[in-house]
Amino acid sequence: MSDLMVASALTELRRLVLTDASAEPAQMSLQLRTLQRRGLSKLDLVVQLERIRARNDAQNEDEQTEENATLALELVEGASHLGLSWDAVQTAVAWVPLAVKFSQLQAGAVHALSASDLLPSRPVMRAGVVHQGLVDRQWELLVKREYKPTTADFFRAPKAGLTTRPAALLSPGDRLVYEGLAEAVAIASSTVLPPHVVWPRGRDTSGTHSDFVNAPQAWDSEFVIRTDISNFYESVDHAYLSVVIGNHLGLRGAFPIALEAFLNSVMRSEVGLPQGPLGSDVLASAYLVDIDQELVRRNWPIARYADDILIGASSIEQARARLRDLEGLLRERGLSLANEKTRILRTSTYRGALDSEESRRLREKVHKEVARWFDEHPDPRYEGIVDAMELPEQLQWDVLYHQSVSWEEVLAEISDRTLPPWIRAYERVYSAEARRLAGGGYPDAPEALSAGDLKECFLFMSTDVGRIDLHDTHAVIDWHPTLVRDVSAYLRARAAVEAETEAVAEFLIQRLGREHGNDLEMAWLLAPAVENQRLARLLKIALKAAVAAIDRPLTAATAFRALDNIGVFADGSGSAVLERFTPALGMEVVLSRNRYNPDSGPRPIEEAPNPS
Repeated sequence: MSDLMVASALTELRRLVLTDASAEPAQMSLQLRTLQRRGLSKLDLVVQLERIRARNDAQNEDEQTEENATLALELVEGASHLGLSWDAVQTAVAWVPLAVKFSQLQAGAVHALSASDLLPSRPVMRAGVVHQGLVDRQWELLVKREYKPTTADFFRAPKAGLTTRPAALLSPGDRLVYEGLAEAVAIASSTVLPPHVVWPRGRDTSGTHSDFVNAPQAWDSEFVIRTDISNFYESVDHAYLSVVIGNHLGLRGAFPIALEAFLNSVMRSEVGLPQGPLGSDVLASAYLVDIDQELVRRNWPIARYADDILIGASSIEQARARLRDLEGLLRERGLSLANEKTRILRTSTYRGALDSEESRRLREKVHKEVARWFDEHPDPRYEGIVDAMELPEQLQWDVLYHQSVSWEEVLAEISDRTLPPWIRAYERVYSAEARRLAGGGYPDAPEALSAGDLKECFLFMSTDVGRIDLHDTHAVIDWHPTLVRDVSAYLRARAAVEAETEAVAEFLIQRLGREHGNDLEMAWLLAPAVENQRLARLLKIALKAAVAAIDRPLTAATAFRALDNIGVFADGSGSAVLERFTPALGMEVVLSRNRYNPDSGPRPIEEAPNPS
């Protein structure tokens, strides 16, 4: 709030109390609410009213002034039904319009209307008339002080192992405001964050995780500390964040108050960032800016990617000391390191670990399967395959004619090729692990494949589908829920083969029939039906049941999209279904129905969601 606005508001407050007439409670309440919306905090009002009372006691002892001031204080404290409310929402209503600029709202809208990476993909809304209309409408609500934040939709997203993390969808208007606030932080942080912070720097997401993991290659350090912050996004304290942003990014005045009140409102808590919106990545990085700057002052070799941290050290003793120092800095704001993910490694060991033991084990298994395939399928045509591998002439001679070099040795020397035998090898390795898990095996057994190994299997198997038993894949998802996107991609590829569509439909019907399936997992698994109309028709009955269910809203939204794409709601009945979704989820569904460009199909642009 500007100094001029504060002065004007205080003048109005004094006039209200110093009048000779007895103030009507309703009128007084209305005037106080006006002052509240103009940005005066509860403390501002109480201090000013007490000053008026003190001055009156010292000079005039006017009973009417004392009576009016007492009434005003009671209303400020919320002592009656006419009293002011000072919860987070009311604070946000008063302060957010003072903190967000139109240019920030407009720039942030690109991120606000992008598809959430936690949910199955949908068309990306293009900038255009409707896009601008949403921004203009939201700005009008802010200017008129009619914008009011609402609690986010929360759901659980799978993490490594069997744990989950909280994820959030914001309502349309809250998305625009949040990304507008994040835009201001992004601009301010882009020049303040030290170079060792790989991502995100402002709104630049070009820094990759590989840049982060390879950073120690350039350090002259004997040891590398590898760690990450435990439950980072869930632990961000809104009040501390507002202080950091004000003190270190120069965003003072209304901005810190507005940001804190907004986050308190949408999160129903004073801690935690909504996981899913892109703006949270910006705020999470800004939250540690002073710690980043302190570590630069200490001249530590360091790299940070969100909550993942690498630190160099010259000795074990120095590494332990730096870990203790880092823990102390983080403890000041309620953060801690994840003990199970914290390691002190020799730099040579760290570099070797970039080629992980699990990956080497998987490749060894695949090499053996491919070698066995070549041995079991002798064929002169493989001379052409060897030529295509561009092996040295002597090695070609040794493997094909002298047989002094085995196929396994050859495969160890070449890069992975998507040859049919290679894909078959991944299928065999995957099928063996899936059968083991389905038969009661555990994922932490010595012979088990890791989630990363299984991810690689799905990547290769998606190039030539149809040779694995999907039934055992239930056990793979149960033990490795983070693989649900990879399974979804595989199902999409398999369903595209006409002869395999029914097998995919049968698998999904079985999965839908489970009583305790995770909502987000099922939404991802159903995603292929959104694109594949034949699959959607085979699943029509199951999809309708999913839409009617109330305990899996994300699954219902994906099922709605699949049914919508095969014309089930062409009679207009979809409008009644859409009304059952929350504004946040409804926006995702509506944006998936309309590409917001002239070539996108039959949906009218009037279906654009209202940001309020």
